[in-house]
Amino acid sequence: MGEKMAKRSLARFQRGRFEISEIVIGMVVVATAVVLFVVFALNGKETVAVVAAKVPMQVGHVIDASELVATSVPSGVAQLYFSVEQAQEVVGQVMSQTVTQSGPLPQSAVSRVDMSLKLDEALTAVSLNEGSFPPNMAVGNAVRIVVTPAADGSGGSVKILPEVVVVHDVSPANDVQQNTVVTLRGSIALAEKIAASGPVRISIVAVPT
Repeated sequence: MGEKMAKRSLARFQRGRFEISEIVIGMVVVATAVVLFVVFALNGKETVAVVAAKVPMQVGHVIDASELVATSVPSGVAQLYFSVEQAQEVVGQVMSQTVTQSGPLPQSAVSRVDMSLKLDEALTAVSLNEGSFPPNMAVGNAVRIVVTPAADGSGGSVKILPEVVVVHDVSPANDVQQNTVVTLRGSIALAEKIAASGPVRISIVAVPT
């Protein structure tokens, strides 16, 4: 009798141990699968080196080489940014959107402006009071010049010069400089007209493409 009970107990113990072993093995298999999934998932997230802003850049800012660094983005969105191989192309271009420090530089945020002068072009600087130009004016904008009468009424009526010019530089007013100085790129003939005119205002215009 006692021998039979001992055999039954041993059999139950062996079955229980086998069931526990199965559970342990199952847990190990699941854990291994999770680890492999994570490893493959991480390896699958390929990154690409792109150009980023070393400092915050505002609209109208002309990009300098010292302000660029490299950063990595997922390969799936890399085409939206400038690759590190394109870094030299970005230098000297103008920001059309604001980019935060260390943020990757979207291609849509850079306005490709040709800053070189042609033989018949000149740079003309005009000093503008607040309210004489759109507050969102930036380098690369196409603008027209509006000539206004002088404070004493001389200079005739308001007239708009027909030629479209490009904003070459914007130097905001500060403690040393009372007015905003805007440098315009246009024809030599227009530069002469601006120099001979009275106070001017600037209007941004749309240029057909």
